[in-house]
Amino acid sequence: MLINHLPTFFNTYVINLSLILSSVLTYYFLSLAKSFKRAEYRRFAPQLNVQNIFDWKETLVSSFALAVATILLAYNTIPSYSKDYSLDTSYILIYLTIMFGTPLLGIFTTISFEALSTFILTKQQVDLDPAIARQYFLFVIIIVSASYGLRFWKISLFKKHVIFLTLFIILKSFFFSIYTDTFGQSSQVIDFVYQTLVYGSLFTTATLIITKIISVTKSFDSVHVAANTDGLTQAFNRFAFDQEMNRLEAIPADSQQNFCLSVIDIDNFKLINDTHGHQAGDQALIYLATLLATTGENDEINIYRTGGDEFTLLHQTNTEKARSFYNNLFHSLEQQPFEYNHKNNTLLISVGLTEVSKATTFNSTACIVKADHALYQSKEVSGNHLTFIK
Repeated sequence: MLINHLPTFFNTYVINLSLILSSVLTYYFLSLAKSFKRAEYRRFAPQLNVQNIFDWKETLVSSFALAVATILLAYNTIPSYSKDYSLDTSYILIYLTIMFGTPLLGIFTTISFEALSTFILTKQQVDLDPAIARQYFLFVIIIVSASYGLRFWKISLFKKHVIFLTLFIILKSFFFSIYTDTFGQSSQVIDFVYQTLVYGSLFTTATLIITKIISVTKSFDSVHVAANTDGLTQAFNRFAFDQEMNRLEAIPADSQQNFCLSVIDIDNFKLINDTHGHQAGDQALIYLATLLATTGENDEINIYRTGGDEFTLLHQTNTEKARSFYNNLFHSLEQQPFEYNHKNNTLLISVGLTEVSKATTFNSTACIVKADHALYQSKEVSGNHLTFIK
């Protein structure tokens, strides 16, 4: 009877729940950490995305770790109502890996899990009935295929969880009836109902906790993005720029890398405002911010709106590449005029550029002053001109 196994039941239940939660959330937060690191140099300030953040080698390592956790779940079975059966919760982790990870991660994890299971059974010299092996293989195919189908089905996450749990229970009842000739007997029915309730409670608890934690994390990220983003142009704002300056100043001189800082000012911004109104001025700012992003889409550049019509760019590159970026930008400004009310307007900008050398102490104030001084020299010429001061 189950009453004799209550301590074992609670131990295995808590251990399995903890293993599922720790496995999924560890992967999620590692992905989030890498997403933050990757976002250190980006053009705009979009919300963090943990999907497809790892390359295939990192995904392979992650999937093997998850497969090991799944094996532990498969062998740390929860005691059932009868002595003949025990509850395997490994496919909860497989499902959650597919839902909250990436498609490639789910495939690798499933393959690694089945390979490890086969290896362990071979080492233990377990003689598995071919009919049972075929039924088990069919069960795996259906569960994994259904998980992938639910992942890409555009319905709420709650509905996906309910459908998966329902399908799993139906499949378990079908295979339970195949394995058990006496399925119709009251003891077998009670055992099946018990397994369904335990599996359902573990699945529901795990999905609720994981979903809530991820939801809270995304809420914090939304607040972080809003605090660092210029609402009009979607570039980083002045606050984000000041934060980045503080971060760069805190880097030891021997760890400092080459980068460039440039300041942009729109020469004819006042004319556009006075001629067409402030809405035209707003559209001009959006146009320039978009052009900055598309021109440097293959470069490691941060774009900040630091004043009314002033943008500051951090280029994680050398002066030559920064100059090349602006040559391309000037060409784009000439070839793609700013259009407002069906009228083309050529946007003219001035640029001041300076460089921070490798292995030097960074002083943000001095760097900005040099870039501003270069900008003032460019404005004296006016009309898509760049001045560099080292």
